[in-house]
Amino acid sequence: MKMFYSGKFIGDVRSAQNIKLAELAQGLCSTAQLARIESGVRSAEKLLFDSLYERLGKNTERFTAYLDCDEYERQLARIRICYCIDEGRYSEAKEQIAAYRKTTKNNIHMQYLCLAECELMQKTGSSVSACKDKLMEGIRCTYPEFDIDNIAGYYLSRLEMLLVQQYVNCIEQSGQKDRAGKLYGDILDCLDSGRYEQSERERLYGYVGYRLMKYYIDYGQYNRALEVGEKTYMCIAGREKWTFMTDLIEGIAMCREALGEDVSDTRKRLSVLHRMNRRFDVGAAEDYFPRYSEEYAVNVNAVIRKRRIMNNMTQEELADGICDVTTISRLENNRHALSDELRIKLLERLQLPCDKYSLCTKDTFDDGLSQKLKKISYALKRSEFARLTPMPDIPETEALDEALRQAEVLRKNRDGVLVFENEWGIIDDLVFYRESRGDCDRSVIYGSVVKTSYINPMPYDCEIASIIRAMQEGELLREIGRFKLAGEKFMEAIKLSVKLYEAEWLSRLLYLYVQNVLERGDKNIIFKETECVELLEYSYALACTYDDRKRIKAIRDLCNKYNLRDVSLDY
Repeated sequence: MKMFYSGKFIGDVRSAQNIKLAELAQGLCSTAQLARIESGVRSAEKLLFDSLYERLGKNTERFTAYLDCDEYERQLARIRICYCIDEGRYSEAKEQIAAYRKTTKNNIHMQYLCLAECELMQKTGSSVSACKDKLMEGIRCTYPEFDIDNIAGYYLSRLEMLLVQQYVNCIEQSGQKDRAGKLYGDILDCLDSGRYEQSERERLYGYVGYRLMKYYIDYGQYNRALEVGEKTYMCIAGREKWTFMTDLIEGIAMCREALGEDVSDTRKRLSVLHRMNRRFDVGAAEDYFPRYSEEYAVNVNAVIRKRRIMNNMTQEELADGICDVTTISRLENNRHALSDELRIKLLERLQLPCDKYSLCTKDTFDDGLSQKLKKISYALKRSEFARLTPMPDIPETEALDEALRQAEVLRKNRDGVLVFENEWGIIDDLVFYRESRGDCDRSVIYGSVVKTSYINPMPYDCEIASIIRAMQEGELLREIGRFKLAGEKFMEAIKLSVKLYEAEWLSRLLYLYVQNVLERGDKNIIFKETECVELLEYSYALACTYDDRKRIKAIRDLCNKYNLRDVSLDY
């Protein structure tokens, strides 16, 4: 059977870090099972794969996971539990957790349920002591002898680290603030030790950094609070950035003010951010509960059906020489779980990555390769195709193999655009698109703002890709004068970016939405100038928060062009 690349990658990273099989596998699986996963003999279920990978300090969001129908249904069950808690349907959430417990006794699944139960207990007014017990129960699913005072002595996955973080918060709530402050410091030391890569630290740093900053402020240690607050603010990104940025900026401003500095500009920006948070219903950091997020997973059965239809194949043609047609029919109707061997054969025939976990982001590029791709993107964005022609093909280095597995550079077309096959994904500001020309069916790598490509970034649904697609469709519609439809597309992307806590995308989309409204020039338009002013202030505040100088300049230019004097840009 073909070796699973993802398992080999786990083995390579583990060996490079001098971690023993037993140390990595502890509480997650047997050493024999881990050895089979690393050798490529078998694949791991998603929560196990994620936990192994995260214990190595790696971020699993670089992978898209092809899950069979049963495993995908379990993931949906976990998501339903979160939805019930978010919507205040606590009795239903409790029933869902009880039903889930009956389906598995796996340690990692039990950990997930313990974290969800603790969140439910806090929402329903359970005692701090009961929450502590539930969190420790979750931690000891994989580390039965866990010692909270020796955090650095364990290889912790993200799920395990979230349980530990919330356990320390319970210690703080029980009145042991000094002990909690020390433990928060221990966690940050662990995250700063080099064991965790940057993209994983971004997901784990915000909550602990915010709590430690608050601890130092409460004790009047403003210099230390300022150091922790600024470091945390610079470290976090994505959802955590949006969740904590306003409170972190406020804490930093408080420290600077206490140290005698002028923070009037920061106060102006905070005023806008508070208004934006109220409008988009962003909760305060004090109310945050760490939750294990699962992204980039798809039902492989649905992918097979969609790709088969996309390729104009019949079920008989797909099944030929692999399995019977009945199996294909049952697969596409979610009545049959895929074996590893059958998945490989079907996905290879459909020209898709056949590993259960396929790389889809930029994180494994080395510096040299990343710089080459950025140069290509720079030229593509400006349609300077001539600049690409003399560039040599990117060599098939180890870094390229990690980042674009199964993607072989075939040739450059006459415009100098690199052509790849068998890969989908978003890499830096480059986007892969599907392109059909007669009998030729292939994927082409384009700059993300090249407008001639067919907009369909992935062969399956992906929420981040949906933001990009809606935004690009909006830009295309605006360019051809279809302002109303463009506004609808921008608003669709705005709602998605709020849902996914993508603040950087929101800043750009708010600007594009207002630009579209102003260019439309309709005097009877529903969104009046005051609405444009407010949305531009949100966009500007976010751009300043992320130090997006290009967006800051664009907003200033737009305000000057349309004489929007009421927009607050004086910070």
